[in-house]
Amino acid sequence: MKENTTEETDDKSLVEVAGDMVGEFAGAADGIPKPIKKGFLKACNQLGTAWLEGKSIEIKATSEARAMMTKGIAEKMLETGKIPEEYTQLAMEQQSRKIVRKRLNLDKILQRTKGFLQNDKEDIVSQTEEISEDWLNSFEDIAENMSSEEMQIRFAKILAGEVKHPSSFSVKSIKMLSEIDTQTANLFARFCGLCVAMKISIRGRADIYQDVRLVAIGGQLGGNSMLKYRMGYENLTRLVEYGLISSDLNSYMPYSNSVARSSSAQGLTPMYYQKKPYILRQKTDKPEQRPELKIHGVALTKAGRELYPVIDMISNEAHFKALQKHFLTQKYEIEPVKIA
Repeated sequence: MKENTTEETDDKSLVEVAGDMVGEFAGAADGIPKPIKKGFLKACNQLGTAWLEGKSIEIKATSEARAMMTKGIAEKMLETGKIPEEYTQLAMEQQSRKIVRKRLNLDKILQRTKGFLQNDKEDIVSQTEEISEDWLNSFEDIAENMSSEEMQIRFAKILAGEVKHPSSFSVKSIKMLSEIDTQTANLFARFCGLCVAMKISIRGRADIYQDVRLVAIGGQLGGNSMLKYRMGYENLTRLVEYGLISSDLNSYMPYSNSVARSSSAQGLTPMYYQKKPYILRQKTDKPEQRPELKIHGVALTKAGRELYPVIDMISNEAHFKALQKHFLTQKYEIEPVKIA
């Protein structure tokens, strides 16, 4: 395949060149399930990364930087004779490096996305909705600045999820994730690792998390009852400030549909912990036919629930044992269950 020269790329932006190359590099989607291959290629086209293009990113970045500088303020400065040419050259090189860095960030995110989609076990039969160009534009503007491996993995999971199930992630949630510092991100991962969750799974659609919450064990959360798990009031307040959890630290959600009324677990809505499904079995001689179970604690916001699936949770074995004991005092036993 013929390489573009510097002159050929001078009048084209990186994204435009990527669009020209998508048809030639359709093999980039090899191994991705057919129903979502089109969506992935659309993302490749719009993000326009170097690995898909098969071209020299440094050449194109330099070309684009030159175009930006010569058509902009630097050219006017030179005309007046007030700015040395060397200054403009340096500015162009700095702009070039900036473009290269952003392109490489997108490159790494898209490569990870491809890997997630290739290894995904979900059976996707068809798609009725395409990934939005507006969404991809917003994603690109944010994701191109993600340089750390940890953040690139999270953004790749988001892109993979959006390719599979468009409209799963709002732009607000993506912006929120990009603004979280490392300390808060680790805190959120630890919080999620302590939560129980309820979700609806519909074939062909993304899982919808109706509720994700930290259970109040041993007293109200505002009273530092979870301090031993590093979830004291100060840390909870930090997550509230970032919009990840609700400001109501003692809300509740009915989990009665997770309670088994017989030996069978059929028809129940599992309660998830560390993304593993469980049911609650009544430990009493006379089990109620319609037990009313309300789980109190602090819940994730809508944005927090959207981000929950892409977070690598931090587990805490001592907390799970305490959670088991908490439910036993209410005469419920946590029991693992298999999902068909």
